[in-house]
Amino acid sequence: MITNGALWLGIFFMALAFFSLMFALSWADVSLVAPAAASLTFLTNAIAAKFFLHEKVDRRRWMAAVLVGCGVLLIAG
Repeated sequence: MITNGALWLGIFFMALAFFSLMFALSWADVSLVAPAAASLTFLTNAIAAKFFLHEKVDRRRWMAAVLVGCGVLLIAG
């Protein structure tokens, strides 16, 4: 298992996400960073489902992802 490249790639991206969150929290308030991080997760999950997992992502899910992103932009503005 230690020689599995996908494991190390996953650990790298989890560490990158953690340190990005810590950097964002040092830069802005948690009331702004938490919704932004949640919406980013929602958006990237939809994109990953479409391109990496080859799922059929319907219009409702794309619209939900866009609306979540717009909601965070309204909070940030």
